[in-house]
Amino acid sequence: MNKHLRQQLLLFLMKLSISFFLVFLLLATPSFAQKINGVNFVAEKSLIQANGFDDLKPLNAKWVAWIPYAFCEVQSGTLQHGLAWQWAGEKKEGTEKAIALARENGLKVMLKPHVWMSDNSFTGNLDFDDKKWKEWQVGYTDYIIQFARLAEENKVELFCLGTEHYASISCDNAYWFELIQKVREVYNGKITYAANWDSYHKIPFWNKLDYIGIDAYFPLSEKANPSVSELESGWQKWKSDFFNLSETAGKPILFTEYGYRCTEFTCTNPWIDVTDDSYCESCQSDALQAMYNSFWAEGWFAGGFLWKWFEQNKSVNYESRKSYSPKGKVAENVVSEVYQQTN
Repeated sequence: MNKHLRQQLLLFLMKLSISFFLVFLLLATPSFAQKINGVNFVAEKSLIQANGFDDLKPLNAKWVAWIPYAFCEVQSGTLQHGLAWQWAGEKKEGTEKAIALARENGLKVMLKPHVWMSDNSFTGNLDFDDKKWKEWQVGYTDYIIQFARLAEENKVELFCLGTEHYASISCDNAYWFELIQKVREVYNGKITYAANWDSYHKIPFWNKLDYIGIDAYFPLSEKANPSVSELESGWQKWKSDFFNLSETAGKPILFTEYGYRCTEFTCTNPWIDVTDDSYCESCQSDALQAMYNSFWAEGWFAGGFLWKWFEQNKSVNYESRKSYSPKGKVAENVVSEVYQQTN
């Protein structure tokens, strides 16, 4: 090989090495781009005001999950929505006004219907006989399809067709496959389902959806105030399972809900709304930081919706300082910084 050819080959190999190195850096460097950076927004007793989403600007959130409720009578299985006494923000008019206001503020929307039980029990533990289940399914289908149509009419980007309904799924999963098809027939956007943290791995229809939705209240530590690194370690067993599920289903993981109370022991049982544990801002902020560190740069992770946010001067005034809302706490800065990197 003559000198000129050797020089050309060396130059080519150098360029190739640099290209591989740049690709490695690109893959190795955490990137928060293209994540869903949202909040679950509380629909109020009254219609949302013109400044209702203003507090989301310093938070750097670009998505809101709007939650219209239906109500289920536990004894009969009867499910109703759009009732006269229901909060205005949860009804069709209130939902459409919120979507329009979100558009004005440059926000994307996930419409996320929930069911509230008449005895305040957990929907995932429903226990009906066959007749009551059939009645429940009729009411639930009517409820979901109505809001799926509303989502289509208002060009909502993402629709969640259920939240924490594992009892119903385990009883009759064929119903849910049919419901997914019915939603697809009236709504052309992306769809997901919000599985509770303890049942996400039992859902049979993830490959029929666009996202694997998880309400991510996973127990991570028994300590009162664990460090960020300890909490990151607590995530590892779940993280590998999420990756495998995402690979198997061919769908990204989305935290349809995530959040922590502003108390000690907030990572022990994160799903419990109210406890007697002591107020602790660093406990909440460290828990959120560990979650972001663990997932936000992963390519198979789509982002998530913080639980929860309120319209200013309304329900937030009545929420305990120990609640999930990070507003006015150290955690708000943590969320804001991460969400800014997502934009």
